[in-house]
Amino acid sequence: MQETCNLSAQQLTTLPQIPVPGPRWLLAFANQLMDLPEWLGTLTGMEGLVVSDNALTRLPESIRACSALETIQISRNQLTTLPPLPPLRHLDLSANPLAGFPGAICALSRLEHLDLSRCGLTHLPPEIGRLSSLRTLILDHNPLIALPRELAQLEHLEHLSLAEADVSNIPALPPQLRWLHLAGCPLVHVPAALSGLKTLEHLDLSRCQLVAADGLPDCTSISLFGNALSRIPAEVWGLPSLETLSVRGNRIRSLPVVTSGIRELEASGNRLHRISLPPMPALVRLDLSNNPLDLPPRGLHRLAALRVLDLSNTGLRWLPARVGALTGLEHLDLYGDPIRQLPPELSKLTRLKVFHISTAPVAWLGPMLSHFGALETLSVGGIRMLGPPERLQSLTPSAIQQRIVEAGEA
Repeated sequence: MQETCNLSAQQLTTLPQIPVPGPRWLLAFANQLMDLPEWLGTLTGMEGLVVSDNALTRLPESIRACSALETIQISRNQLTTLPPLPPLRHLDLSANPLAGFPGAICALSRLEHLDLSRCGLTHLPPEIGRLSSLRTLILDHNPLIALPRELAQLEHLEHLSLAEADVSNIPALPPQLRWLHLAGCPLVHVPAALSGLKTLEHLDLSRCQLVAADGLPDCTSISLFGNALSRIPAEVWGLPSLETLSVRGNRIRSLPVVTSGIRELEASGNRLHRISLPPMPALVRLDLSNNPLDLPPRGLHRLAALRVLDLSNTGLRWLPARVGALTGLEHLDLYGDPIRQLPPELSKLTRLKVFHISTAPVAWLGPMLSHFGALETLSVGGIRMLGPPERLQSLTPSAIQQRIVEAGEA
């Protein structure tokens, strides 16, 4: 049996006859197909059918006879409904103008992956609870009015995505969920249903119009960027499993003072001003860029595990001598800050690989470069200079200034 028959991107308007029992995979995406022939049902050895990016308005009724078929990818076509299907495991119908949730899907008890994003769906039927094998359900960019309570019956569902789905009322969800994407849903507060998700690992609540973040479940990664939050609740800061938190693009003015085991904090584009940093002994990445800090954050020197520090465009005029305590730092971004002098203790950052600064402290920078034996990228005033490290170490202030002048003339 042929493994793959690839007829993709050939401007086909009809499929050429394919010998029985057919290939394992038939690829015919990015053509001009408007219909698939009924003889497709004779390809009983076919396991995968990929016909995305065509102009198909229907699947042939004979498709049900393809007894070995497990995967259909038919995204970005013109389907409005579906015929009865073989026992699929993977179905991608995204970006089709469906007239409603196809009833044929509810009979697919073996289905594990279902993508119905951008299909114009306004509701899901209660029968969706019959998809007992479903592990991934993607419903992004649908004008869903509500979600059926039968969703909670999907006992194997691990990944649920409802990004930009217009859902404002979240019912009880399968308790074994690991990934939940609600980005862009009109949620003013954290849905109470999330409290029952004890195995959740990743939660995306970005761009949801949230004004408060109380009631978040414990998980490894939480994204809250682009909301209207004015604070981070102390209870969130203390979540035992939390490693990555993004709160960029909110209205936050201060950080909680309690200790956190967080490893990555992205807090750019807020209203943080003259702040104190709480104890974060495991923190390896800190992004405070585009905040009106004005002064270096107090407690910065205590972040002993820090590897990446972004303080760009924060209005900083100086760095404290204690920055030299961050001996594990590999990436330091001070671009856009009016810093006029660098402390000599900066030379202790011998592991620094990437360094971005503005043009003002060039005279102090030159002598310091000899200490940066690992430096691979140096950016001064937006002019990037690449390694190897020994070449960057040898740059003098005049050489740096000459590079800037040459770049400006170019």
